[in-house]
Amino acid sequence: MEVQLEVVRSTPPGQVALELGMVDADLRGLPSDPAVARDVLADQLELVWRRLISPRWPRFREVLAADIRHRTRVLGEHGVAAVFEGLHPRVRVAGDSVLVDVAARERLELDRRGLLLVPGVFTWPSVGVVTVPPWQPTLLYPARGVGELWTARTEPPDALAGVLGRTKATLLTTLDRPASTAELAERLGLAAGTVSAHLTALRAARLAASDRSGHRVLYRRTELGDALCAGIS
Repeated sequence: MEVQLEVVRSTPPGQVALELGMVDADLRGLPSDPAVARDVLADQLELVWRRLISPRWPRFREVLAADIRHRTRVLGEHGVAAVFEGLHPRVRVAGDSVLVDVAARERLELDRRGLLLVPGVFTWPSVGVVTVPPWQPTLLYPARGVGELWTARTEPPDALAGVLGRTKATLLTTLDRPASTAELAERLGLAAGTVSAHLTALRAARLAASDRSGHRVLYRRTELGDALCAGIS
Protein backbone atom coordinates (compact mmCIF):
# COMPACT_ATOMS: atom_id res chain seq x y z
CA MET A 1 0.00 0.00 0.00
CA GLU A 2 2.93 2.34 0.64
CA VAL A 3 3.82 2.25 -3.07
CA GLN A 4 0.27 3.14 -4.15
CA LEU A 5 0.09 5.99 -1.65
CA GLU A 6 3.38 7.36 -2.96
CA VAL A 7 1.91 7.32 -6.48
CA VAL A 8 -1.04 9.36 -5.21
CA ARG A 9 1.22 11.85 -3.41
CA SER A 10 3.38 12.33 -6.51
CA THR A 11 0.46 13.00 -8.87
CA PRO A 12 0.97 16.39 -10.61
CA PRO A 13 -1.41 19.12 -9.35
CA GLY A 14 -2.79 19.63 -12.85
CA GLN A 15 -3.79 15.97 -13.04
CA VAL A 16 -5.38 16.23 -9.59
CA ALA A 17 -7.43 19.26 -10.64
CA LEU A 18 -8.57 17.50 -13.83
CA GLU A 19 -9.72 14.37 -12.01
CA LEU A 20 -11.40 16.22 -9.13
CA GLY A 21 -13.33 18.22 -11.71
CA MET A 22 -14.85 14.96 -12.95
CA VAL A 23 -16.10 13.84 -9.53
CA ASP A 24 -19.87 14.01 -9.09
CA ALA A 25 -19.81 15.00 -5.42
CA ASP A 26 -19.66 18.03 -3.15
CA LEU A 27 -15.94 18.76 -2.74
CA ARG A 28 -16.23 22.10 -0.95
CA GLY A 29 -14.58 20.58 2.11
CA LEU A 30 -11.34 20.05 0.18
CA PRO A 31 -8.65 22.76 -0.06
CA SER A 32 -8.83 24.70 -3.32
CA ASP A 33 -5.11 24.17 -3.99
CA PRO A 34 -4.89 20.86 -5.92
CA ALA A 35 -1.53 19.94 -4.37
CA VAL A 36 -2.85 20.45 -0.84
CA ALA A 37 -6.07 18.60 -1.68
CA ARG A 38 -4.00 15.71 -3.05
CA ASP A 39 -2.02 15.42 0.19
CA VAL A 40 -5.19 15.57 2.30
CA LEU A 41 -6.78 12.80 0.24
CA ALA A 42 -3.63 10.67 0.44
CA ASP A 43 -3.60 11.01 4.23
CA GLN A 44 -7.26 9.99 4.37
CA LEU A 45 -6.63 7.02 2.09
CA GLU A 46 -3.85 5.87 4.40
CA LEU A 47 -6.14 6.22 7.42
CA VAL A 48 -8.92 4.23 5.75
CA TRP A 49 -6.44 1.53 4.80
CA ARG A 50 -5.01 1.17 8.29
CA ARG A 51 -8.26 1.29 10.24
CA LEU A 52 -10.86 -0.24 7.94
CA ILE A 53 -9.36 -2.24 5.10
CA SER A 54 -6.08 -3.69 6.37
CA PRO A 55 -7.69 -5.73 9.20
CA ARG A 56 -10.09 -7.26 6.67
CA TRP A 57 -7.67 -7.51 3.76
CA PRO A 58 -7.17 -11.31 3.90
CA ARG A 59 -10.92 -11.84 3.30
CA PHE A 60 -11.05 -9.14 0.64
CA ARG A 61 -8.04 -10.64 -1.13
CA GLU A 62 -9.62 -14.09 -0.99
CA VAL A 63 -12.73 -12.86 -2.84
CA LEU A 64 -10.70 -10.87 -5.37
CA ALA A 65 -8.34 -13.76 -6.10
CA ALA A 66 -11.27 -16.15 -6.54
CA ASP A 67 -12.86 -13.73 -9.02
CA ILE A 68 -9.67 -13.48 -11.05
CA ARG A 69 -9.31 -17.26 -11.15
CA HIS A 70 -12.92 -17.56 -12.34
CA ARG A 71 -12.48 -14.96 -15.12
CA THR A 72 -9.26 -16.65 -16.22
CA ARG A 73 -11.04 -19.99 -16.45
CA VAL A 74 -13.91 -18.44 -18.46
CA LEU A 75 -11.39 -16.82 -20.80
CA GLY A 76 -9.65 -20.12 -21.45
CA GLU A 77 -12.84 -22.11 -21.94
CA HIS A 78 -15.17 -19.65 -23.69
CA GLY A 79 -13.16 -16.66 -24.94
CA VAL A 80 -12.97 -12.91 -24.36
CA ALA A 81 -16.61 -12.12 -25.15
CA ALA A 82 -17.83 -14.50 -22.44
CA VAL A 83 -15.63 -12.75 -19.89
CA PHE A 84 -17.19 -9.36 -20.61
CA GLU A 85 -20.74 -10.72 -20.79
CA GLY A 86 -20.33 -12.20 -17.32
CA LEU A 87 -18.90 -9.12 -15.62
CA HIS A 88 -22.04 -7.06 -15.04
CA PRO A 89 -25.47 -6.46 -16.63
CA ARG A 90 -24.24 -3.02 -17.74
CA VAL A 91 -21.34 -4.47 -19.71
CA ARG A 92 -21.76 -6.14 -23.10
CA VAL A 93 -19.87 -6.81 -26.30
CA ALA A 94 -20.95 -5.55 -29.73
CA GLY A 95 -18.63 -6.61 -32.52
CA ASP A 96 -15.15 -5.43 -31.60
CA SER A 97 -16.45 -2.94 -29.01
CA VAL A 98 -17.11 -3.19 -25.29
CA LEU A 99 -20.18 -1.17 -24.29
CA VAL A 100 -20.48 0.04 -20.69
CA ASP A 101 -23.74 1.64 -19.57
CA VAL A 102 -22.63 4.60 -17.41
CA ALA A 103 -23.74 8.22 -17.13
CA ALA A 104 -20.88 9.67 -19.21
CA ARG A 105 -20.91 9.24 -22.98
CA GLU A 106 -17.46 8.65 -24.43
CA ARG A 107 -15.87 6.59 -27.16
CA LEU A 108 -12.33 5.43 -26.47
CA GLU A 109 -9.96 3.71 -28.89
CA LEU A 110 -7.81 1.30 -26.90
CA ASP A 111 -5.09 0.92 -29.55
CA ARG A 112 -2.35 -1.18 -27.96
CA ARG A 113 -3.01 -0.04 -24.42
CA GLY A 114 -5.56 -2.75 -23.72
CA LEU A 115 -8.32 -2.63 -21.14
CA LEU A 116 -7.52 -3.44 -17.53
CA LEU A 117 -10.26 -5.35 -15.68
CA VAL A 118 -10.26 -4.65 -11.93
CA PRO A 119 -12.62 -6.48 -9.54
CA GLY A 120 -13.62 -4.60 -6.40
CA VAL A 121 -15.32 -5.24 -3.10
CA PHE A 122 -16.80 -1.73 -2.84
CA THR A 123 -18.00 -1.38 -6.44
CA TRP A 124 -21.36 -3.19 -6.17
CA PRO A 125 -23.92 -2.63 -7.57
CA SER A 126 -22.35 -0.36 -10.19
CA VAL A 127 -19.49 -0.46 -12.64
CA GLY A 128 -16.94 2.25 -13.29
CA VAL A 129 -14.51 3.21 -16.03
CA VAL A 130 -11.21 5.09 -16.03
CA THR A 131 -10.37 6.81 -19.30
CA VAL A 132 -8.31 9.80 -18.16
CA PRO A 133 -4.65 9.85 -19.31
CA PRO A 134 -2.05 8.89 -18.23
CA TRP A 135 -3.85 5.95 -16.60
CA GLN A 136 -4.45 2.75 -18.51
CA PRO A 137 -8.10 2.39 -19.59
CA THR A 138 -9.76 0.44 -16.78
CA LEU A 139 -13.10 -1.23 -16.15
CA LEU A 140 -14.05 -1.57 -12.48
CA TYR A 141 -16.66 -4.19 -11.63
CA PRO A 142 -18.01 -5.98 -8.51
CA ALA A 143 -16.16 -9.19 -7.66
CA ARG A 144 -18.14 -12.42 -7.53
CA GLY A 145 -19.13 -13.43 -4.01
CA VAL A 146 -18.65 -9.95 -2.58
CA GLY A 147 -21.95 -10.22 -0.71
CA GLU A 148 -20.49 -13.00 1.41
CA LEU A 149 -18.05 -10.53 2.95
CA TRP A 150 -20.85 -8.82 4.83
CA THR A 151 -22.69 -11.90 6.07
CA ALA A 152 -22.03 -13.86 9.21
CA ARG A 153 -20.07 -17.08 8.93
CA THR A 154 -22.33 -20.10 8.63
CA GLU A 155 -21.90 -22.71 11.35
CA PRO A 156 -21.37 -26.29 10.15
CA PRO A 157 -24.21 -28.79 10.63
CA ASP A 158 -24.18 -30.46 14.04
CA ALA A 159 -23.97 -33.89 12.40
CA LEU A 160 -20.80 -32.90 10.52
CA ALA A 161 -19.33 -31.39 13.67
CA GLY A 162 -20.14 -34.63 15.48
CA VAL A 163 -18.09 -36.60 12.97
CA LEU A 164 -15.11 -34.27 12.53
CA GLY A 165 -15.20 -32.01 15.54
CA ARG A 166 -16.43 -28.42 15.47
CA THR A 167 -13.23 -26.77 14.24
CA LYS A 168 -12.47 -29.24 11.45
CA ALA A 169 -16.11 -29.14 10.34
CA THR A 170 -16.02 -25.34 10.24
CA LEU A 171 -12.82 -25.40 8.20
CA LEU A 172 -14.23 -27.93 5.77
CA THR A 173 -17.41 -25.93 5.17
CA THR A 174 -15.33 -22.77 4.72
CA LEU A 175 -13.22 -24.40 2.02
CA ASP A 176 -15.97 -24.05 -0.58
CA ARG A 177 -13.53 -21.46 -1.99
CA PRO A 178 -9.74 -21.93 -1.99
CA ALA A 179 -7.97 -20.04 0.79
CA SER A 180 -4.58 -19.87 2.46
CA THR A 181 -3.84 -20.74 6.07
CA ALA A 182 -3.54 -17.05 6.97
CA GLU A 183 -6.84 -16.20 5.27
CA LEU A 184 -8.64 -19.03 7.05
CA ALA A 185 -7.15 -18.02 10.39
CA GLU A 186 -8.30 -14.41 9.95
CA ARG A 187 -11.72 -15.40 8.67
CA LEU A 188 -12.43 -17.87 11.48
CA GLY A 189 -10.65 -16.04 14.27
CA LEU A 190 -8.23 -18.92 14.92
CA ALA A 191 -4.48 -19.12 15.40
CA ALA A 192 -2.58 -19.96 12.21
CA GLY A 193 -0.98 -22.95 13.94
CA THR A 194 -4.39 -24.32 14.88
CA VAL A 195 -5.66 -23.96 11.34
CA SER A 196 -2.53 -25.59 9.94
CA ALA A 197 -2.87 -28.61 12.24
CA HIS A 198 -6.52 -29.16 11.32
CA LEU A 199 -5.79 -28.72 7.60
CA THR A 200 -3.11 -31.40 7.88
CA ALA A 201 -5.69 -33.76 9.38
CA LEU A 202 -8.24 -32.95 6.66
CA ARG A 203 -5.63 -33.56 3.96
CA ALA A 204 -4.65 -36.88 5.53
CA ALA A 205 -8.32 -37.90 5.38
CA ARG A 206 -8.44 -36.77 1.72
CA LEU A 207 -11.18 -34.28 2.52
CA ALA A 208 -8.98 -31.31 1.56
CA ALA A 209 -6.12 -30.71 -0.85
CA SER A 210 -3.65 -27.91 -1.50
CA ASP A 211 -2.48 -26.11 -4.64
CA ARG A 212 0.28 -23.55 -5.10
CA SER A 213 -0.67 -20.16 -6.56
CA GLY A 214 2.48 -18.09 -6.99
CA HIS A 215 4.05 -17.83 -3.55
CA ARG A 216 0.85 -18.85 -1.79
CA VAL A 217 -0.51 -22.28 -0.90
CA LEU A 218 -4.29 -22.47 -1.21
CA TYR A 219 -6.44 -25.17 0.37
CA ARG A 220 -9.69 -26.47 -1.08
CA ARG A 221 -12.20 -29.25 -0.54
CA THR A 222 -11.77 -32.44 -2.52
CA GLU A 223 -14.65 -34.25 -4.20
CA LEU A 224 -14.81 -36.46 -1.12
CA GLY A 225 -15.02 -33.38 1.09
CA ASP A 226 -17.78 -31.93 -1.10
CA ALA A 227 -19.69 -35.20 -0.92
CA LEU A 228 -19.37 -35.35 2.86
CA CYS A 229 -20.62 -31.78 3.30
CA ALA A 230 -23.48 -32.32 0.87
CA GLY A 231 -24.48 -35.63 2.42
CA ILE A 232 -24.64 -34.34 5.99
CA SER A 233 -25.99 -30.83 5.38
